[in-house]
Amino acid sequence: MITCPDCQHRELDGSLFCTECGEPLQPGDDDRETVTLLFDPKSDDPAAPVLVGKGIGPLTAPGAIRFAIPSSGREVRIPMQDQIRIGRADAQRNTHPELDLTEDSTHEAVISRLHAVVLNTAQGVAILDLNSVNGTQVNGYRLPPHLPYALSNGDELKFGDLVVHVFFEE
Repeated sequence: MITCPDCQHRELDGSLFCTECGEPLQPGDDDRETVTLLFDPKSDDPAAPVLVGKGIGPLTAPGAIRFAIPSSGREVRIPMQDQIRIGRADAQRNTHPELDLTEDSTHEAVISRLHAVVLNTAQGVAILDLNSVNGTQVNGYRLPPHLPYALSNGDELKFGDLVVHVFFEE
Protein backbone atom coordinates (compact mmCIF):
# COMPACT_ATOMS: atom_id res chain seq x y z
CA MET A 1 0.00 0.00 0.00
CA ILE A 2 1.04 3.60 -0.68
CA THR A 3 0.19 6.40 1.76
CA CYS A 4 -0.67 9.77 0.24
CA PRO A 5 1.83 12.38 1.51
CA ASP A 6 -0.88 15.07 1.48
CA CYS A 7 -3.98 13.50 3.10
CA GLN A 8 -2.57 10.16 4.42
CA HIS A 9 -5.18 8.13 2.47
CA ARG A 10 -3.94 4.62 1.63
CA GLU A 11 -3.87 3.50 -2.02
CA LEU A 12 -2.94 0.25 -3.76
CA ASP A 13 0.68 -0.21 -4.83
CA GLY A 14 1.22 1.18 -8.31
CA SER A 15 -1.40 3.93 -7.94
CA LEU A 16 -0.32 7.20 -9.51
CA PHE A 17 -2.80 9.53 -7.84
CA CYS A 18 -4.65 9.69 -4.53
CA THR A 19 -8.36 9.04 -5.09
CA GLU A 20 -9.21 11.28 -2.12
CA CYS A 21 -7.27 14.46 -2.93
CA GLY A 22 -5.74 13.88 -6.39
CA GLU A 23 -2.16 14.28 -5.13
CA PRO A 24 0.45 12.47 -7.29
CA LEU A 25 1.88 9.45 -5.49
CA GLN A 26 5.47 8.30 -5.50
CA PRO A 27 5.82 5.03 -7.40
CA GLY A 28 7.84 3.43 -4.58
CA ASP A 29 10.36 0.71 -5.22
CA ASP A 30 8.86 -0.62 -8.44
CA ASP A 31 10.55 -0.01 -11.78
CA ARG A 32 8.30 2.83 -12.98
CA GLU A 33 10.00 5.92 -14.26
CA THR A 34 9.21 9.14 -12.40
CA VAL A 35 7.74 11.65 -14.84
CA THR A 36 7.90 15.37 -14.20
CA LEU A 37 4.64 17.00 -15.22
CA LEU A 38 5.17 19.82 -17.69
CA PHE A 39 2.53 22.18 -16.36
CA ASP A 40 2.05 24.46 -13.38
CA PRO A 41 -1.50 23.86 -12.07
CA LYS A 42 -1.33 27.20 -10.21
CA SER A 43 -0.65 29.24 -13.37
CA ASP A 44 -3.36 31.78 -14.22
CA ASP A 45 -2.19 32.28 -17.81
CA PRO A 46 -1.17 28.95 -19.33
CA ALA A 47 1.19 28.94 -22.27
CA ALA A 48 -0.15 27.66 -25.56
CA PRO A 49 1.18 24.26 -26.63
CA VAL A 50 3.04 24.11 -29.94
CA LEU A 51 0.82 24.01 -33.00
CA VAL A 52 1.87 21.04 -35.12
CA GLY A 53 3.92 22.25 -38.07
CA LYS A 54 5.19 25.26 -36.11
CA GLY A 55 8.54 24.48 -34.51
CA ILE A 56 8.57 20.79 -33.68
CA GLY A 57 10.62 18.39 -35.71
CA PRO A 58 10.25 14.74 -36.65
CA LEU A 59 9.79 12.59 -33.58
CA THR A 60 9.45 8.91 -32.87
CA ALA A 61 5.96 8.02 -31.70
CA PRO A 62 5.57 6.10 -28.43
CA GLY A 63 4.56 2.45 -28.58
CA ALA A 64 1.51 3.19 -26.41
CA ILE A 65 -0.13 5.98 -24.47
CA ARG A 66 -1.29 5.53 -20.88
CA PHE A 67 -4.18 7.77 -19.84
CA ALA A 68 -4.47 8.24 -16.04
CA ILE A 69 -7.75 9.60 -14.70
CA PRO A 70 -7.22 10.88 -11.13
CA SER A 71 -10.91 11.27 -10.25
CA SER A 72 -11.59 7.55 -10.72
CA GLY A 73 -8.08 6.16 -10.30
CA ARG A 74 -8.58 4.43 -13.64
CA GLU A 75 -5.73 3.99 -16.12
CA VAL A 76 -6.17 3.03 -19.75
CA ARG A 77 -3.25 1.90 -21.93
CA ILE A 78 -3.82 2.16 -25.68
CA PRO A 79 -1.26 1.07 -28.27
CA MET A 80 -0.27 4.01 -30.49
CA GLN A 81 -2.05 4.03 -33.81
CA ASP A 82 -2.79 6.64 -36.48
CA GLN A 83 -5.50 8.08 -34.26
CA ILE A 84 -7.01 7.51 -30.83
CA ARG A 85 -10.54 8.90 -30.61
CA ILE A 86 -11.61 10.22 -27.20
CA GLY A 87 -15.23 10.52 -26.09
CA ARG A 88 -18.25 8.58 -24.86
CA ALA A 89 -19.60 5.36 -26.36
CA ASP A 90 -23.09 5.51 -27.85
CA ALA A 91 -24.35 2.24 -29.36
CA GLN A 92 -27.39 3.93 -30.95
CA ARG A 93 -25.13 6.29 -32.92
CA ASN A 94 -22.46 3.61 -33.45
CA THR A 95 -19.86 5.72 -31.63
CA HIS A 96 -17.09 3.66 -30.01
CA PRO A 97 -14.01 5.80 -29.22
CA GLU A 98 -10.76 4.05 -28.36
CA LEU A 99 -10.58 6.05 -25.09
CA ASP A 100 -14.13 5.68 -23.79
CA LEU A 101 -14.72 8.13 -20.91
CA THR A 102 -18.38 7.16 -20.43
CA GLU A 103 -17.86 5.88 -16.89
CA ASP A 104 -15.83 8.98 -16.00
CA SER A 105 -18.33 11.52 -17.37
CA THR A 106 -20.56 13.29 -14.85
CA HIS A 107 -22.93 16.24 -15.01
CA GLU A 108 -20.01 18.49 -14.01
CA ALA A 109 -17.59 17.02 -16.54
CA VAL A 110 -19.57 16.48 -19.72
CA ILE A 111 -17.70 14.63 -22.45
CA SER A 112 -18.85 14.81 -26.07
CA ARG A 113 -19.40 11.55 -27.94
CA LEU A 114 -16.41 12.40 -30.15
CA HIS A 115 -14.64 14.99 -28.02
CA ALA A 116 -11.03 14.95 -29.27
CA VAL A 117 -8.54 12.82 -31.14
CA VAL A 118 -4.87 12.01 -30.51
CA LEU A 119 -2.98 11.84 -33.80
CA ASN A 120 0.27 10.14 -34.74
CA THR A 121 1.87 12.70 -37.08
CA ALA A 122 5.25 12.90 -38.80
CA GLN A 123 6.13 15.62 -36.26
CA GLY A 124 5.09 13.65 -33.18
CA VAL A 125 1.95 13.04 -31.18
CA ALA A 126 -0.74 15.70 -31.42
CA ILE A 127 -4.20 16.31 -29.99
CA LEU A 128 -7.09 17.91 -31.83
CA ASP A 129 -10.35 19.13 -30.27
CA LEU A 130 -13.31 18.06 -32.42
CA ASN A 131 -15.36 21.21 -31.68
CA SER A 132 -16.57 19.65 -28.44
CA VAL A 133 -19.24 21.47 -26.45
CA ASN A 134 -17.14 21.81 -23.27
CA GLY A 135 -13.70 22.11 -24.86
CA THR A 136 -10.32 20.46 -24.54
CA GLN A 137 -7.38 21.89 -22.60
CA VAL A 138 -3.69 20.99 -22.62
CA ASN A 139 -1.90 22.09 -19.43
CA GLY A 140 -4.61 24.70 -18.79
CA TYR A 141 -4.68 26.12 -22.35
CA ARG A 142 -8.04 25.74 -24.10
CA LEU A 143 -7.49 24.45 -27.62
CA PRO A 144 -9.25 26.05 -30.55
CA PRO A 145 -11.17 23.35 -32.45
CA HIS A 146 -9.75 21.47 -35.42
CA LEU A 147 -6.10 22.53 -34.93
CA PRO A 148 -3.49 19.87 -33.99
CA TYR A 149 -1.34 20.74 -30.97
CA ALA A 150 1.75 18.83 -29.83
CA LEU A 151 1.21 16.43 -26.97
CA SER A 152 4.09 15.59 -24.61
CA ASN A 153 4.76 12.95 -22.01
CA GLY A 154 3.26 14.09 -18.67
CA ASP A 155 0.77 16.59 -20.13
CA GLU A 156 -2.49 17.27 -18.32
CA LEU A 157 -5.59 17.17 -20.49
CA LYS A 158 -9.03 18.41 -19.53
CA PHE A 159 -12.12 17.31 -21.39
CA GLY A 160 -14.75 19.66 -20.00
CA ASP A 161 -13.88 19.40 -16.30
CA LEU A 162 -12.48 15.85 -16.45
CA VAL A 163 -8.70 15.76 -15.84
CA VAL A 164 -6.65 13.11 -17.65
CA HIS A 165 -2.85 12.75 -17.49
CA VAL A 166 -0.97 11.40 -20.52
CA PHE A 167 2.13 9.21 -20.30
CA PHE A 168 4.06 7.84 -23.27
CA GLU A 169 5.32 4.25 -23.12
CA GLU A 170 7.83 2.41 -25.29
